[in-house]
Amino acid sequence: MKFPHCSTILLTVLLALPATTSAATAWDLISPKNFDWQSRSERLAIARDLRSRVERFAALIEPQSPAELQTLERDEAQLAAKAKASDRDRAELQLSVAYQNRKLVAALTSIVNALDCVIDTNRVATEMSCWAMTSLLLTDEESLRLALATLRKYHRLPRNKDLPALVRSPEVWYSTYGRGILEFILVPYLRKTAAQ
Repeated sequence: MKFPHCSTILLTVLLALPATTSAATAWDLISPKNFDWQSRSERLAIARDLRSRVERFAALIEPQSPAELQTLERDEAQLAAKAKASDRDRAELQLSVAYQNRKLVAALTSIVNALDCVIDTNRVATEMSCWAMTSLLLTDEESLRLALATLRKYHRLPRNKDLPALVRSPEVWYSTYGRGILEFILVPYLRKTAAQ
C-alpha cells in the first residue's frame, strides 16, 4: 500500500508540535545556555521573569500599619531636628524593624520599576540604562541582608526554608542576578557600541 502524501502529513504533524526551545528566564543571568543578549524578545523574557520573582517575594512581606509608618516618620523628624543627634540614635532608628521593613519594600518597588522601564521602552540605549539601574539595585547586598535578617527576626517574613522555591534566598540570588545583567547584557552591549 502506498501513501503518496506521507511527507506532507509528516511535515504537518511536525509543524503542529510545540517548539522545544523555552523562553529565557532569570536563570539565564546566572547560567546562560543559549541566551542571545542581542535578542530583544529574550531580554524581555528575562526582565518579565525577574520582575515576577521580585513581585512574588514582595507579596510575602507583611504590610506596615499606617500607625507604624507615622511613628517612624515622627521619629525621623525628631532625629533630624536634634542639633546633635548621636550616631547611636541614628543607628537605633535605622536598625529598627519599622525602618528596615519600609526600606526593603521601597527597594523591591524600585527593582520592579527599573524592570518596568526595561519592558516599556522601545529604545535600546534607554533599555540598557534601565538594566544598569536594575543591576545596581539588585547588588545592594548588605542592605538586603540586614533588612531580611531584621524582618525574619520579628516574624514579618517567613524563614528562608519556608519561602517558595522561586523566591528563596534573595540575599544570594539578587546580587547574582545583578552581576549577570552586567556580565551578560551590559558589557556585551557596551563592547558592541564601542566597536561601532
